[in-house]
Amino acid sequence: AQARNVFTQICNLTSLNVTLAVLARLGDYRTRQDREAISGALSFCLAAYLLMSLAGFLAGWFLLPWILSFFGAGESGPVLAAGVRILLLQLLLLPFAETLGAAFQGFRKMAAYTACLSGGQFLSALMMMAVMVLSPTVTGFCWGTTAGFFATLLLYVRYYRQLQRE
Repeated sequence: AQARNVFTQICNLTSLNVTLAVLARLGDYRTRQDREAISGALSFCLAAYLLMSLAGFLAGWFLLPWILSFFGAGESGPVLAAGVRILLLQLLLLPFAETLGAAFQGFRKMAAYTACLSGGQFLSALMMMAVMVLSPTVTGFCWGTTAGFFATLLLYVRYYRQLQRE
């Protein structure tokens, strides 16, 4: 739980609500059927999240020992560090999920977006339980959470490809 809290704080620091800014423009571009502007807005969303995620990942990775000592992790520090570093991998996947989520919302494909959100929760829980059965440790929990996040990203990609065919 402590590893998850540190990870959540790092995620909060790397999110500047880029998606909301992109969504504000996508509706207008969609109305005008300006494919170039739509592509540019989604590319901006992806690039912005890639930069923020990479910065958050690197800061979290290298500052983690100091952060854990600051919060008094004590003897559990190495285990927490391993867990948080596994969770930090999710930051590298986040830009793609955020951009696909923005595309679903911007094009009013709320059924696909909702399916990804709820399906993602189910996949995350399923993967977490499966990995915890195999490795009932802090790092097992963290690998399960990360595997669930990756499975959720694959769900986003599946729905995006389906919508591209429409």
